[in-house]
Amino acid sequence: MIDDPGLARGIDKMYVELERLTFCGFWIFDDREVQLETYPAAASITWPREIAMYARIFEHYSSRAVYGQQARDLIGQAIADHAEDSILSNSGNFADQMGHILA
Repeated sequence: MIDDPGLARGIDKMYVELERLTFCGFWIFDDREVQLETYPAAASITWPREIAMYARIFEHYSSRAVYGQQARDLIGQAIADHAEDSILSNSGNFADQMGHILA
């Protein structure tokens, strides 16, 4: 990844109960504009009150995200969990298939 001091990359922990749910991605450009992508269209928000609302939503999610080594550990754990689930799921399918073959 490109090192950009103006950009923070964090991971929101999935097991934390969601208080608010965003249905679209959004980008905040200082205090002058919010751009968001919804399912049917893209929008540009320039009203200060609405920009402040998106800033509060961003603060909410960024305050509970993990960064740096904690984020890398969380990603590593998710990869390990997925690999373990895949192995268990595939081994079950293999056993079922072998049972039918041997029957």
